[in-house]
Amino acid sequence: MPNNTFNNISKEKQNRILESGKILFSKHFFENVDVKMIVEKSKIPRGSFYAYFVNIEDYYLTVIKSLQNMRIQSIRNISKEEELDFFSFLTKIFTNDIKESLYNNQRLLIQHNFRYMLTHKLGYHNQSDELQRPIFEVLNKYKDNFQMNKEDWSDFLEFIMNIYLMTYMKSIQQKYSYDQSIKLFSSRINILKEGVDIK
Repeated sequence: MPNNTFNNISKEKQNRILESGKILFSKHFFENVDVKMIVEKSKIPRGSFYAYFVNIEDYYLTVIKSLQNMRIQSIRNISKEEELDFFSFLTKIFTNDIKESLYNNQRLLIQHNFRYMLTHKLGYHNQSDELQRPIFEVLNKYKDNFQMNKEDWSDFLEFIMNIYLMTYMKSIQQKYSYDQSIKLFSSRINILKEGVDIK
């Protein structure tokens, strides 16, 4: 997260810097954005960037934090308002994520964020992970429904999230419709839930 220097500048300047990031990361993958692009878009000196942020990853995480906060709140609301089993809950979250990725006016940034999580944040059960920790706090309420110790549960969640993210990325990359995306995720989750028959 940003240095205190960033928190001490005016809200107007903060918003300008973060909005520049939303534009850049909507147009380009994380790996293709450099400091030069950021400072030119934000109209700040290069030295100021490093006074505000540790590196580009720190900047990126700051930019998407508002989107993440909205997503986490939506997940928490679903958890509180609907009595769903574990797999139905995952499907409901996936449904919301696909809907946002297809119809939200910041859909490219949202899609790039999921790609970033898949390619940069392996080991999703890591409790120090700023992006994933709140999600697992919600999912942990289902732990007692499974006969697993703490380590197995963490591995299970990591496995689940890999399926989740890879299905999401396939849906986006293959330009699946909303219905096609949900059908793919549901079929994959059903395999996990029901198992496979071995001849």
